[in-house]
Amino acid sequence: MLLALGGVSVLLLSACAASTPTSQATADPGGLDEMDPVVLRVSEIGPENGAPGRGLQAFMDYAREHSEGKIDFEPYYSATLAPPAESLAAIKSGLTDIGFFGATFNPQELPISYWGTNVARDVIGPGHPGSTVVGSAATNALYQTSPELLAEFAESNMVPLAVMHSGPFPMLCMEPVESTEQAQGKVVATFGSPWKEEVEALGMTNVSLPPPELYEALQRGIVDCVSSAANNHVNLGLMEAAKYLTLIDGAAGSGSGYAINKGVWDGLPSAAQEILIEAKASFVRGYVSETLSTFSKLTSEAERLGVTILDPTDLNITVHKQSDAVAGGLKRTAPTTLTDPQAFIKPLEGYRDHWSELVADELGLQPRHDGEFQGLLKAFSDSADALDFDEYETTMREYFSDLFNKQ
Repeated sequence: MLLALGGVSVLLLSACAASTPTSQATADPGGLDEMDPVVLRVSEIGPENGAPGRGLQAFMDYAREHSEGKIDFEPYYSATLAPPAESLAAIKSGLTDIGFFGATFNPQELPISYWGTNVARDVIGPGHPGSTVVGSAATNALYQTSPELLAEFAESNMVPLAVMHSGPFPMLCMEPVESTEQAQGKVVATFGSPWKEEVEALGMTNVSLPPPELYEALQRGIVDCVSSAANNHVNLGLMEAAKYLTLIDGAAGSGSGYAINKGVWDGLPSAAQEILIEAKASFVRGYVSETLSTFSKLTSEAERLGVTILDPTDLNITVHKQSDAVAGGLKRTAPTTLTDPQAFIKPLEGYRDHWSELVADELGLQPRHDGEFQGLLKAFSDSADALDFDEYETTMREYFSDLFNKQ
C-alpha cells in the first residue's frame, strides 16, 4: 500500500432549488435550461499562480464550459476579499459565495474537520508523492460523503466543495536546522495543526502568519523559519531571503479547502450542483499537478538560488515519534460532537485503500523513495512526472459524480 472551497453576486431561479439532490433530478435534462445565469464570487487567500489558485482556475474553467456559461465566477486572490482567519465568516455571511476554509483557523466552528487533520495524517500517512496523490482523492471523497462533516459545515451555513491534501511541508530557515539541537528555540511560522505540534516537538516556537507576510517576517527576523507548502517557498520568493531547506517527511493536512455558501448551493438546480462536483476533479488535478511540479521546481530553484538542502533524517525521527503518539490517541481526542470516531475514520481508510491500489496499478504512480537522502531528493525532483494526470482527473470525475448520485 502507498502510505499512506454582504453581497452575493448571484441571480437564482428559486423554483429550481434542490437542497437534497437525487439521481433522478440530476439526470433532468431541463435543469440547466430553466436556470438563470449565476456569477459566484470566489475568495482565495493565496496568489493566482499558487497550487490552490491553479486548482481554482481549472475548477472555474470546467464549470463555465460544462454549464454552457450558466455558471460564471468573480475571483479574488491573495486574501483581498477576506483574510484566512475571517474567510469562514465571509462564506457564512454571504460576503463571498465560494471561499477558503481552514480548520486550523476556526477550530471551534469546525471541530471535526480540525480533529480530522490528524486523522488524515495517520490514515493517509507520509511518503512523497503518494501522500498527495492518494490523499487528495480520498479526503475529497470523505468531505463529500461524511454525514458528520456535512452537518458540521451546514451549521456554519456552508457546503464543502473541495479540500487540499497538502503533502509534506518543507522547512526553510535562515540558519541550518538539520538536528533537534539546531532546532531548539527557533521561531517558525506554520499554518497551525498538525504542523504546529511537529515543530513544537522539535523544540521550536510556533507562530501563525498569512502567506503574504512570510517574506517580510523572514527578512526582518520576526521568524527564523517557515514550514509551509512548497508553492509558498517558490512563488513568494522565500528562498531569496532564507538559504537552508529541510525536506521534513512530516504531516500532510486535509483540514483546509473551499466551501460554498449553503444558501447559494441550495438555490442551484441539481444539474448545476453536479457540474460543481465534477469540477472538483479539475481542482484536485490542478492542485496536485501544480503541487508536484512545484516540488520539482523547489529543488531546481534551491540550486539556482544557492540554497542548501539539508538531510532531514534526524528531524524525521522526532517528527515520526510525535505522529505515532498522536495516532495512538486519536479516538480519545475526538471532539464531543462526534459520537462514533471509528465510524468516521473507517470510510477514509476505504477511500485510501481504493486509491492506493488504483494509482499504483492503473495510473503509473512512481514508487516512493527508499528513505535514503539521495532517493528523497530524486523523489522531489521527479515529482512533476509522477503519474498520468489526465487519467487521474478523468477517474476522479467519474468517482465523485458516482458518489453524488448515490447520495
